[in-house]
Amino acid sequence: MTKILMVVGSQRRNGFNDQLAHTIAQRIGDRAEVSFLDYSELPLINQDIEFPTPDSVSALRKAFSDADGVWFVTPVYNGSFSPQAKNIIDWVSRAPELGGDRTSALSFGTKATFSSASGHHESGQAMLSNLAGVAEFTGMDVLKDNMFHHELTSEWATNEVVLSEEELTALDEQIVAFLNKIA
Repeated sequence: MTKILMVVGSQRRNGFNDQLAHTIAQRIGDRAEVSFLDYSELPLINQDIEFPTPDSVSALRKAFSDADGVWFVTPVYNGSFSPQAKNIIDWVSRAPELGGDRTSALSFGTKATFSSASGHHESGQAMLSNLAGVAEFTGMDVLKDNMFHHELTSEWATNEVVLSEEELTALDEQIVAFLNKIA
């Protein structure tokens, strides 16, 4: 069965992007096996600790290698992507062995897509485009045409993400496009 690794770019429990990621997983249903990356122990990228490889980095690399595709769901932080999402991409963009060629990194060829729930549509779309550009720079094969953004409005008061029928249709289109890409 097709495997999708869900990467939530915020560590907030039941945060907006966590809710969106779980909605995506629910809508994927039995069309793919979805797992969620636990990166709570992942250190910031640092060449001083790169070798020997920390266990949390090995676990990250295994999760990426086991997946047919990686779906990032991340908030906008001050007009940019989350440091957690960037740190994950940085770690998988490094060669897994000392002196290894950059193209041996797990980022090369990884199929990826991106979604977000954040305050402003324009900044959300810009962040998704910028993060996709970083991922492409590291060799990821990015689905760019169907990136989904949900603009938070009443959620700030209710703490519950509610998607419109139009948004659910757009999200379903991203799901189909990504499943086709990783098939």
